[in-house]
Amino acid sequence: MSYFSYFPNCPLVEGASQSAFYDLRNSAIIRFPSELLPKLRALKDAKRADIEASVLYPDLGELASGLVGLGVAAYTSRKSPWIEIVRSESAVHSMPTHALIDVGAKHHDYHMMFEELSAVGCEFVQIRIFRLFLEEDVIQEISVAAKSASLRGVELIVPFRTLEDRSWVARSLERSPRISGITYHSAPISSRDCDVMLETGQHIRFDARRFRESDDCGSITQQAICAPTVSNFRKLQVSNGCHAGKVGIDSDGHIRNCPSASKSFGLLGKTPLGEVVLGSHFQATWSITKDAIDGCKDCEFRYACTDCRVFTDGPDVATAKPSKCNYDPYTGSWKSNEQC
Repeated sequence: MSYFSYFPNCPLVEGASQSAFYDLRNSAIIRFPSELLPKLRALKDAKRADIEASVLYPDLGELASGLVGLGVAAYTSRKSPWIEIVRSESAVHSMPTHALIDVGAKHHDYHMMFEELSAVGCEFVQIRIFRLFLEEDVIQEISVAAKSASLRGVELIVPFRTLEDRSWVARSLERSPRISGITYHSAPISSRDCDVMLETGQHIRFDARRFRESDDCGSITQQAICAPTVSNFRKLQVSNGCHAGKVGIDSDGHIRNCPSASKSFGLLGKTPLGEVVLGSHFQATWSITKDAIDGCKDCEFRYACTDCRVFTDGPDVATAKPSKCNYDPYTGSWKSNEQC
């Protein structure tokens, strides 16, 4: 006797119009109309003979074969033979792991900044530079500061200047192992195929999106949606994909949940960062999940989307939908100007 069993690493995420299997092994999201959900529920742990002889759903056997072919299920000798991926409260951050730093008219004191961030547990840093063109001495300064503070990786997002920068940037990255990569924003469309992956694993990428200020953030587009890893899937079930575990430093050095957020918790270097990040007010948004947010709770992409708690459609940060989301879960469609 055999039973129909869904693979645990292909969890089902139900949505209003569309639902999806998250194939966490192959980094794929397999969408289908939610009207199929009753049949999918009927398949779980059902005997193969009963599936093929179903009177309620005559095509159930064909659907089962299709799902097996997609690699999201299999016939097994016993019911539910695998351990399922369950929500884990241990996946919730209690200390920050990463920081997002904005740079405006001038650079920060990266040595001081990285030491402070490292002391509270940050291992990864992303630096967004809006106007200043990247120079070799800045790369070296950031790399040395990151090594001194024992950061594991720093990513730079910088304004595009010319494709000719790739040569010297590649050489500089090879001497700067703590910098994981550099992405040029505001790049011409013609540069989209000019990305470089170094033998060291570091990258140089070109992005046509424009970042002139911190408010140019929070957009949720079709291009930004991708299947999460198993660990990220579990984290997004129990915590906020944008704020949890993050420290934001704006261009003036203010400590925020995100550089784009309006509330400041003080100035880095003058306000004890450890006291800030452990405070209940700072971590208040860390546990907001998509299952509580208007619209998001009915979206099949809710565990593949980082969310935004800064730009929302309403004042209640715990429930308001991201205002820059371009997807409608009730029609299953993206805005036409955001189509890939």
